[in-house]
Amino acid sequence: MTDKLLDALARLCLTRSKQIIVGAVVVALIAVAAGMRLTFDPDLLNLIPQKNRQVNEFRKVLRDMGTIDYHIVVLEVPPGRDVHDYDSLIDAIADGYRKNPRIEDVAYKLPNPLDFVQIILPRALLLLTPAELNDVAAKLSDQGIRDSVARNRALLDTPQAIALKQLVQYDPFNLAPIFMRRIQGSGAGMQLDTSSGYYLSSDHSMLLMLTKPRRPAQDVPFA
Repeated sequence: MTDKLLDALARLCLTRSKQIIVGAVVVALIAVAAGMRLTFDPDLLNLIPQKNRQVNEFRKVLRDMGTIDYHIVVLEVPPGRDVHDYDSLIDAIADGYRKNPRIEDVAYKLPNPLDFVQIILPRALLLLTPAELNDVAAKLSDQGIRDSVARNRALLDTPQAIALKQLVQYDPFNLAPIFMRRIQGSGAGMQLDTSSGYYLSSDHSMLLMLTKPRRPAQDVPFA
């Protein structure tokens, strides 16, 4: 039976060669025309089932939270209360997330600038705008240096001199406020109270805790 089919196919190719070539060209043209209408969709979520409960819940999280890599926890601070009244509670919540096997890291405190001085300080001026560089120039003028020396002397005469000594050592010309304004201005509209040590809103009503999952958000069952 196989031999008969192969013989019939061979006879067809020999007797209808022109028609086969024309048909092949037509099919190729149709394939090229159809291929030119294809578009590339970079949204990975469109590659997974659209009518799926897990997928739809994941889409809702992305729409509501506006993020993919981090899960944002918002802690509301009661009006009129100091955030440091809840230090132990905040630490306990962060520890709870750290113990979660799904969470890789938790961030809710601002890093200590002194820990990054040796890395950032040599390149710090590259981060400033022309207007901010003018502020730095004013700080480094003769009068600005005199004002800084007087300020440092006053700070070192206070009972907190031991704690302030390192700050004066690293920032003798009081340039820190200029850089702090720069850091605050890069928060995409989110105004933070950097003096609190937390990711705390400027009105002290909301504290943000950033938790990083161990797996990417594209892992839908995990997310």
